[in-house]
Amino acid sequence: MKIGLFFGTFNPIHIGHLIIAQAALNQAGLDKIWFIVSPSSPDKDYTKLLHEFDRFDLAFEATKDNPDFKVLDVEFTLAKPSYTYLTVRKLKSDFPEHEFFIILGGDNYKGLHKWKNIEELRQRVRFVVYPRPGEEIPQTSGEDELIRWIHAPMLQISATEIRDLVKKGKSTRYLIPEDAWKLMERKGFYKS
Repeated sequence: MKIGLFFGTFNPIHIGHLIIAQAALNQAGLDKIWFIVSPSSPDKDYTKLLHEFDRFDLAFEATKDNPDFKVLDVEFTLAKPSYTYLTVRKLKSDFPEHEFFIILGGDNYKGLHKWKNIEELRQRVRFVVYPRPGEEIPQTSGEDELIRWIHAPMLQISATEIRDLVKKGKSTRYLIPEDAWKLMERKGFYKS
C-alpha cells in the first residue's frame, strides 16, 4: 500500500490539514494517509504545546469518520526531539510491505537539505509536495521520481491563529472539524 505520512505537532489539527491530506490522497495515487502526531520537533518549543496525548485525541476526533485517515502515536516512544528519519526507519521496520510518501509544503521541501540524515530519508521515502500561497508548482526536475506535486486549496488558517482566538474567548467553530472542536471546548484546551 502507498501511505502518505503527514507529520505535525497538530497544535491543534484544523480543517486546513485535512484538506491537504485529502488532496494528497486524491492526486498523488496514495491509498491511505497516516497523521503522525509529533510530541515535539527540533524547530518548536515543546513547552508551548498542548500535551501530546491531548493533541493525539484531537487529531483522532478530527479524522475518525474517514476510513482513509489514521492517527499514529509512533513518535511518543522515540527519542525527543522527533527526527523524521528515525520515525520513517521505525515505520519501515514495522511495515515493510508499505511504500511511504511524506506530505509537506513547498517551503519545507526547499529546506530538506537541512533535515537531519536527509540522504537516508531520501532512500526510504518519496515526497508529496503542495505549494504554499504564492508558490508555483515547478516544471519538471531531475528528482521527478521522488516528488509528486499536488494542487491543494489554500486556506489562510493557522494553529497559532486558532490558539489566539481561544485565548480571546472567540469561537473557532468551523476552523476545526466538529468532533475535535467539541472535545477542545469540553476540555478547555488553549484557554490559558
